[in-house]
Amino acid sequence: MKKNFKRLLIICAAAAIFISAYFIFNPPSDKEMVFSGSLENTTKHMGIIIRNEKKVETNLSGTISAKVADGTLVPSGKLIAAVINENADKNVQSELAKINKRIDEIESAKKVSDNFTDDIYKLDSKISEKVSSLIYYTNIGDAKKCSETKAEITALYDKKNKVGGEGAAVKNDLESLNNQKKELEARLAEYEQNVYAPEPGVFISHTDGYEDILSIDNVKNLKYSDFKNISDSLKKKEEKNEADKNEIKLIDNYMWCVAVAADNERCADFEIGEEVFIRINDDSKNIKGNVMSISDDKGAKGVIVISTTAYDANSYMQRSVDVELIKNIYSGLKVPVSALIKKDGKDGVYAVSDNAAKFKTVEIVYKGEKYAIVKENNADANSLLLYDEVLTSPDKVYNGKILK
Repeated sequence: MKKNFKRLLIICAAAAIFISAYFIFNPPSDKEMVFSGSLENTTKHMGIIIRNEKKVETNLSGTISAKVADGTLVPSGKLIAAVINENADKNVQSELAKINKRIDEIESAKKVSDNFTDDIYKLDSKISEKVSSLIYYTNIGDAKKCSETKAEITALYDKKNKVGGEGAAVKNDLESLNNQKKELEARLAEYEQNVYAPEPGVFISHTDGYEDILSIDNVKNLKYSDFKNISDSLKKKEEKNEADKNEIKLIDNYMWCVAVAADNERCADFEIGEEVFIRINDDSKNIKGNVMSISDDKGAKGVIVISTTAYDANSYMQRSVDVELIKNIYSGLKVPVSALIKKDGKDGVYAVSDNAAKFKTVEIVYKGEKYAIVKENNADANSLLLYDEVLTSPDKVYNGKILK
């Protein structure tokens, strides 16, 4: 009895050693499913918005009160503001200024929200992609990936709900504020002198002193030293919380520019006239434009100016911005860089086919740090396909190797 037990114990120990050795020298294959996706050649920069702007001279003394919201496109002859003389009640003026500011904030938020229609479609697409991934990870029993993917889906739904627009409470606030504004304006009416738009344009109720310096005609001559001086001045003004001037202006609503500071290596990536995309202040919306100029600075940094005619509500309200400059957006099959190999001079990956490794060729469109975009070619049976599983550690893999 004891001999049989010892023999069984020896056999189990030998089997354990054999199985351990097998997995040490033949580890389970790491693999990842291939989905459609996109990657961007993108860098982040400090930026300055440049437009054709014209101050509206009132030639009147007193406090200016806006009659239309900031960012409103007005025709020539439209009532845009009133100058309230010194005899008007200061408390009423102060209250009216606060209400106007709050109305501007709500209107600006609404305009930005109205521009998010495309982003909602993109979010829906991402959610569908993540749901497909969740189904796959559920089927293979990968609990960790399931948990991560569920969290990503929840985050995407939260983002979609935020993008979806304002609620009824915000709309009620706006209606209440407009009613208060009318009451206060009626109390100040006898002290007002009206100001009308001398030409069409986008109305803004304040100026920052750069209206004449930063024009589209002047922007091509902008050097890095000029950019830095203006940027530093704007930053100091923001840190000191200095108020903008109580002046009004009209903006040409057609073309506007963004100047960004970049090192010479990044400047060399671009050519004048090249089509690019920008994002402003972490906004997810892509704004299409063209490289208008690249400064010929002798130092380590230069200035790239991008011009655009795309509508963007935020561009009217801001001067100093954070800019994401996108040279290209590459779309195709998204593959881990770790899966890419060269075999017989051809780029490819090892894909799982009938529980064995099969070499499949790829045409690399763009390679990032962790992922690459490869061209989808459904006409070639030996080419990588959507939903193929690729091996992410292919060093010791060969064509036809049986996988665990």
